[in-house]
Amino acid sequence: MATIEEKYRQKVTPEYQAAIEAIGFARMFMSQHQEQYRLFLKAEQDMHSFGGMLDPTLYRDMLSSKGFKQQTRMIKAALAFLDEIDAVVREAGK
Repeated sequence: MATIEEKYRQKVTPEYQAAIEAIGFARMFMSQHQEQYRLFLKAEQDMHSFGGMLDPTLYRDMLSSKGFKQQTRMIKAALAFLDEIDAVVREAGK
């Protein structure tokens, strides 16, 4: 009689397997840049703390920059993705 794992493996399509592997590849490539992502967010936080005092024009320009806002959102999403995948990997290792 087949175990639950064997039954599951019989149902997995090649497309699904490729999709799951893509998540692993994304994690592998993105984790190489994790430090840069965190440095960017720290700089963004520092800018809010004292950017307006040091260079008000740059601070105002950055706050109104659509590209800067989009980069910030993407980096936060990337870090959330990496943190969640790492949590799943830790959980699977137990």
